[in-house]
Amino acid sequence: MKKMFFLMFILNIYCSCDNKKTFVKQETVDFLSKEVIKNLPRKDGLINLSHYMSVPVFVLNNHSLLISTRVDFLHHLYIFSYKNQYENFNIFLFKSLNQEIIFDEKYFTKYDFSIFKIDNGVKKKYETKKFIDFYNYYLKKEDKKEYLSRDKILDTNQHFSVIYYLFINNYYTTEDDYIGRTYVHNWNEITSNNK
Repeated sequence: MKKMFFLMFILNIYCSCDNKKTFVKQETVDFLSKEVIKNLPRKDGLINLSHYMSVPVFVLNNHSLLISTRVDFLHHLYIFSYKNQYENFNIFLFKSLNQEIIFDEKYFTKYDFSIFKIDNGVKKKYETKKFIDFYNYYLKKEDKKEYLSRDKILDTNQHFSVIYYLFINNYYTTEDDYIGRTYVHNWNEITSNNK
């Protein structure tokens, strides 16, 4: 009986140590990393702009809060603060987006990045519903475009919480400031077209 208990204990430890959650797929990280490198300022000073550089991505800070930031800023952070710790930007980006790196909040406070805690109501819906039901609850569709429903999202914290859960399920958002909509897109559509 003691041997069986001991074996179950060891098996439980082994399984829990190997149970790292990956939020963002490697294909998505590869695509974003290539976009950053491709759009770095050239020697003549010109910059190629990619709208993927303004897509919100999420990292964890040292106060267990989430930060909505951009890939180009993470590249800047990599170059000036993390280059000696990670072999390349792709590895750094993968670990950042999968919350394996905990960032000091000081890197983000002087910029206009949103720092937030997951809204409890949004979290409860995410944890109790299938993802497709969560997705359909918060999104509306018009002319084959999907966007966040403003009548279901009451404040900024809820807005970023929903975008975060979409992000960790392989979706990204773009803002249309003119009509005030947040459009939702699937990373799979882009990464599969760029292989």
